[in-house]
Amino acid sequence: MARIKYFTGKFLLGLLTINITFFGLQKTYGWGAIGHDAVWDIAYQLLTPDAKRVVDDLLSNLSPIDLTNVANFPDVIRRSSGWEHTASYHYADVPKGADYLENLQKRIKAVQSASNDPIHLSDAGDVILTILRAQDILRDSSPNVTKSDKADALKFLIHMTGDAHQPLHVGYPEDKGGNLISDGMMMGGVPAKWNGRPANLHETWDEIILGVSYQKEFGGLKPAAPEAAKIYAGLLGKPSGADIAKWTADLSPGAWAWEYRNYLDTIYTGYKDLDTYIPAQKDIVDLRIKQAGVRLAVTLNNIFGSNGPSIGSTETAFRAQVSAVLTSCSVSLEQIARLKREAPLNAPASGT
Repeated sequence: MARIKYFTGKFLLGLLTINITFFGLQKTYGWGAIGHDAVWDIAYQLLTPDAKRVVDDLLSNLSPIDLTNVANFPDVIRRSSGWEHTASYHYADVPKGADYLENLQKRIKAVQSASNDPIHLSDAGDVILTILRAQDILRDSSPNVTKSDKADALKFLIHMTGDAHQPLHVGYPEDKGGNLISDGMMMGGVPAKWNGRPANLHETWDEIILGVSYQKEFGGLKPAAPEAAKIYAGLLGKPSGADIAKWTADLSPGAWAWEYRNYLDTIYTGYKDLDTYIPAQKDIVDLRIKQAGVRLAVTLNNIFGSNGPSIGSTETAFRAQVSAVLTSCSVSLEQIARLKREAPLNAPASGT
């Protein structure tokens, strides 16, 4: 597991320096640790007794430090030896105007053209396929799937559900989901800096909007501490029954990821002035994190229901569409979204 470190991001507001310290890797991803922890906190509170019992059992063998990283596990390990193949599993960038399924087919065929070795198929993996694969593992009752396999699948499902709700994780490949957009971003009249370098649009949505908006509420806490995530989840408030019903009418991860695709034009507007941009976008960040928590909870409740796993009609339809694409490329979901630690690609063969 990668070593966890503290680091500090700074914004200069005139003569005032605001320090926002995050607990995570030197480079963070997705919603940042606090956002992912909040998604999991919201979801856990909405689990049925049956689902909570299964979840608690799956996580029962984790050490105290690993328990605090449940929601951020895929970020912690993504650059670690044996887990490098999961790097693309956090996003599903699609060119502007393109269709997800058509683009998925193109990506798979491009990987196949570059190499005949199926080990490289993971390069075509994305956040949507990873969610589907994690759900499959959690639903699988065969003896070939171990408790450890399911624990890892649960951690991937928790994290990737959050990632799928970050609009720039379904962004444009041309600018790597906003990671290459950093020109002219200002805050407090000075160039915006994050972790000692120019801030970019992607990390603005990952961490900066949330961290700046709630710094007062976090007080002296490090914003990525579990306590801060609980504070944030509490500030978002308990979802209403009407919201839960509305947000879970379609439980296909493709729908979750794609529903704010049309909002990208707004995301790319006005970002250079973070003083006005952050408060203008705060409510969307709050909404997406809350939606992720609710959808994760209902998904787990369906998987771990007392009458056995259940799948809704919209998820079934989406799965059929994905399956058709994979079949046309002669590959399986298991080959592309591999949620196990593997031998490094440059490791010597066994016995040599």
